[in-house]
Formats: sequence, structure tokens, C-alpha cells
Amino acid sequence: FPVTIEATGYEVGYWIEDSTECYHEDFVVFGYFSKAGIVIQSKETTGYSGDPDYNQFFGGSCSGNIGCALIGSEIDDAFDSGLSGTQFNGFEFFAKDHHSRDNTIDDWGKACLYIDGYTAATSSDINGHYVMGGGVRSYCKTPVLLDCSTNVIFSSVVFETPKRGTTNSPVNGTA
Repeated sequence: FPVTIEATGYEVGYWIEDSTECYHEDFVVFGYFSKAGIVIQSKETTGYSGDPDYNQFFGGSCSGNIGCALIGSEIDDAFDSGLSGTQFNGFEFFAKDHHSRDNTIDDWGKACLYIDGYTAATSSDINGHYVMGGGVRSYCKTPVLLDCSTNVIFSSVVFETPKRGTTNSPVNGTA
């Protein structure tokens, strides 16, 4: 049994780039990844208008500095790179803190779920993501971080967030 938990050498555990309608069942990405456990990215790289739409996750979990990141293109690629319709059913999102809440270090991760719809592309459509059932569990300050995203729906999701006064938690329970 290791005395300390060492971070993985990989920055991302599982990366989907421009793949549409992938189906994942009982899918677990566990680790202390420095960037994210799962990344779904809309990125133009081959002349194909990338749209990693309608990826589905049924059961399972992810963890990392960001548990799961849905992100758009970072370049002006002159294509219509979208990302919409991602579905998580009974899925658990963790930041990298979930198994080390000893309050001795302030290294609990950035977020469990991060959606960034801002892109420099000429046109982008990044919206309509669904989280149904499952949980968002972390002591990090911002368990869910939505940046330039629309139509994100949470239904029957359990949120476990830091209690007031916990290191790295919002002051007086406010963000």
C-alpha cells in the first residue's frame, strides 16, 4: 500500500476528438490526471468540420484535475466546429480530491465538470449537454464550471460540495 499517492504521468485519461455518437457503458477513468480525466474536444485538424456530438455515457465515473472537460476549438479554423448533445446517465464526476480530503494541502483540483463553449472559430455551436442521475462530488471550490455554455441540464444529480470553513471552500458558503 503506497504511503503517498503519486500523480499519473499522463495529462488526460481519455480523449475524444471529433468522434460522434460514441457509446460508453460502465466506463471508469480513474486517476489524478494533471489536466482532465475525460476530454471531449471539438477541434478542426484535418479539413473536416469537427462535431463530436451526442456522445453517451451510461454508468461509470471520471476523475482528474478536471473530472470531465467539454471544450471547443482554440483556433480560428474557418470551420463550423460544434459540440452538443453529450449525455451522462448515472455518471459520477470527481475532481482529483475525492480520496484525499485530509485538509493538509490545497490541491483538490479545478472542477468536476468543465464546459467551455468559447472558441475563436468563425462559428461554433456548443450547447445542449445533459447530466441525468449520478453525482458531482468534490471539495474543490467550483465543482461545476460553465464558461460560455448554454442549455446544460442537470436532472436528479447529487452534489457533494465543501462545507463552509473547509480549506479551499467558498467563504461563508458563497462562491
